[in-house]
Parts: sequence; C-alpha cells; structure tokens
Amino acid sequence: ADRPPEARGTGEPQTIDQVHLFGRFVRRFRDLPPPEPEERALRAAAAAAAEAASRATARPAGPVHLNVPLREPLAPTPDGEASVADLESRFDGPSGPGPLDHGRPSPAAAAPFETEILDLADQIAREPRVLLLLGPEADRTLRRSTLRRLLSATGIPALADAASGFRTGREAGAAILGRADLFLGAERIAAEPPGLVLRLGGVPVSRTVRSYLKRHRPPVVEIATDGRRLDPDRLTVRAISGEGDEILGRLAERIDGRPDSAREGWTRLFEEAERAAGAALAEVPPPPEAEAVLRAFAALPDRAAALLSNSLPIRHAESYLDPVPAGVRLFVSRGASGIDGILSTGFGISYGADAPLLVVAGDLAFLHDLGGLRAARLLDRPAVVLVLDNNGGGIFSLLPIAEFPDRFVPLFATPHDCSLEHAAPLFGLSQAIASSPCEAGRAVAEAFESGGTRIVLFRSDRQETARGIRSVREEVARRIDGAGSAGDGRR
Repeated sequence: ADRPPEARGTGEPQTIDQVHLFGRFVRRFRDLPPPEPEERALRAAAAAAAEAASRATARPAGPVHLNVPLREPLAPTPDGEASVADLESRFDGPSGPGPLDHGRPSPAAAAPFETEILDLADQIAREPRVLLLLGPEADRTLRRSTLRRLLSATGIPALADAASGFRTGREAGAAILGRADLFLGAERIAAEPPGLVLRLGGVPVSRTVRSYLKRHRPPVVEIATDGRRLDPDRLTVRAISGEGDEILGRLAERIDGRPDSAREGWTRLFEEAERAAGAALAEVPPPPEAEAVLRAFAALPDRAAALLSNSLPIRHAESYLDPVPAGVRLFVSRGASGIDGILSTGFGISYGADAPLLVVAGDLAFLHDLGGLRAARLLDRPAVVLVLDNNGGGIFSLLPIAEFPDRFVPLFATPHDCSLEHAAPLFGLSQAIASSPCEAGRAVAEAFESGGTRIVLFRSDRQETARGIRSVREEVARRIDGAGSAGDGRR
C-alpha cells in the first residue's frame, strides 16, 4: 500500500518513495494507478494480479511488488459500497472476463537434451573419483528412491548438506554421508582430489566442503532446476537444466555395470572417514551449545518443521546433526546468510506448512526480530524458539580476528548485554531457562506436549563453544590422519 502520487515528494507524513523499493530483488514490479470505481480499472488491477502470480511462481520463483496507491476516504461509504457491488456483478457475470491467463509457465524446468545425459553418463562411467554434492533444498526436485537408484548404479559417494533433505537415515548400498564438514578437515582426505563433481541444490553451508573444492578445482556439473547460477567459486563447467529427479533418474538408467575397484576404493575412503568422524564424536562430544541443538531436535514430534538461523545454529547442525530425525522438515534461509527476520520466517513456515515448529536462533538474530514474536500469538500449533545466548556473535570467535580483543569485542562479538528473559513476558509467552543441554531438550519436549509457544534460553560461553568446535575437529583429524595412507583410494 502507498500514498497517492500527489503526496509523493511533498513532505506529506508517512510518505516515502516506494517505487522500486526492493530494487532488483523482486521478480516483477508494477506501480498501479489509484483505484477508481470503473470496470476498466478493475480489469487492469485483475490483470496485474494475474501477472504477479505468474511471475512469482515461475522459475526462479520469488516475490513480486505491486505498489498500490490509495486515496481517501479509506473507510467504506454507502456510495462506494454500491459501486463495488455493481462492479463485482459485471466483472463476475456472464459477460465478465473469466479466469485471467498470463501464460503461467509449467513448474517443470526445461527438459535436458539426450546428448547431455549420454555425455554425462559416459563421464561418470570413465571417472573413478566422482562425488555427488547435495546442497540445501536438494529434496525439492529429487526423490529419495531416485537418489538410491543412482548411487546403487554408480557406487559414488554423496555428501549431504544438513538442509538437503537427505540426512534422514542411511540406505543399504548407498553412501549418503553427513559428516563431510568434519572429515574433510583431515589432511589425509582433504588431499585427495575428486575427478568430477555433480551438484544439486543450493550453495553448501559448509566452508570446509567449499574449501576442499576450491583447493582442487575439479570440474563441477550443476543440475540447474530454476535457471539461477549458483557458483560463487567459479567451478561449474556445465549446467544442465531440468529437474533433479529426471536427470539423476536417466543417468541411473544409462550407467550399467558393477563399479570397478578404483571407484570402490574412492567410495570406501569417504565411508571410512565418515565412520572415523562418528567415532571421534563419541570420544569428544560437541560443545554444550551444539549439544543443546541436538537435544532439541531429538525432542521434535513427527512432521515438525525446523528453521535454523544463520551463523552458529546452521553450522552446529551441519557438523553434528546426522541423521536429521525422520519426519522433520529442516529449513534454512541462506540468501545473503543474514540474521534478519528469522522469527517471522519461522512462524510463517509453521503457518504455511501446518506443522509444529522449532526455531534455533542466536541471540543477535533473536534481538533483530524481537517484534516477530507477536506473530506467535496467532499460531494454533506448538512452537519453540531455542535461543543460543552467548552474548554476541559467537561464530566470529573462530576467526583470526578473535586474537585481537580490542577490535574483536566491539566490532565482531558485538555483545548486546541484554536480559533476554524479559522478552517472553512482554509477549505473553511461556519460557524456560536451560543451564544444560539436557534441560534444553526437556524444555523443548514439554513445550510440544503442552502446546502454545515457548522460548527456551540456553546460555553459553562464546570461547567455550569455539574451543569445543576446535577439539572435535582436532580429534577427527587425529583419527583419520593417524590411520595411515589412503591405500587403494588413490589413483
């Protein structure tokens, strides 16, 4: 909604320039004329709405901005109501325009050329060191059964991002690996170059995975499902447009034969590294902050939705949440990796998916969207906000700048020094303050049993968390690097 055009640029209160307010981030912008009680104006508005729906659901899908200026009076008047009723009767009657069709595109992306599929199948068959990288939201266009068929036919390992949708269990004969963020930090594995990488889904959350690919710069074939270029490291040599399920399914059909010993050795190298990472976690558990996240996920009911904020929450899941509990749909809001609007986004997901909700947010993300808690009162399903309160930006404690406290504390850690326990009473929400991961898990479980919205505050120490993260990675590297040479996993 906007003020009328004649109010713009005059200093009229509550009036700003809203034309192209969202810049190029929206899929389409239209500045509509002020509504008038005329059939022509109504038809134009309906056409703009139909066009907006078409562009919002096209590939790539996304928001549109219709700017609607309104003149006073805004309250209903007898004459106005009569005009609206007359317009509705003519618009919806036998002589009305009927459903408006603006060429809404098919939700399916363009079908790949057969030659592209055959060529890629031949590359996979000839290259023993193939990796499949499943990024965030890979499950949007790929079924688990199709993935299983491809991995069974090729014998290649798949590295599954926490938000890929494929960390919900293990498949017999399919190497779906969830601890790459840990084991690729070991030099014995990191030094082994892949010969070909297939990538589906968003840009990987793990910096370790991205660093591994940048180190070796293998050819990457991207399965582009919505036409967007997702290649910040400039590794993609080919993008095949189409649905992930169709492309990987057709590849599975065209790759016939038992994987050779070189392929088996390559896959076994990664499987052994995965097991070593799991054994290391049994010896050196994650830091308490990450353990609280794991306990919260273990307490989720079936069909729950979970939103992980950026910064440490998503990275705790990427490193340690394996598998994701079955029946839980995990969401992330990567985009520019920001922390704005996390609570509001989570409540919107819960409303749209009609699902119980867990939001895991850092304290700064929680403060950024404190007003979003008002929306929680509109939900008719249980919701929990787990706040990791380490009094600032904990993730920056892992960076070299942390060694310079005079700059690090005010500019990176940015301690807020707020008493976050006052937020729940302000919005009439229940609350629990957890001093241990076990308490956090119990508080989450109780919230889902009792219903309503609960804030669970888990207080932690930034430095302790950073030390815990490093300890786990050092133990994983010790177990893998101390196990000897890579053996037949090498060329």
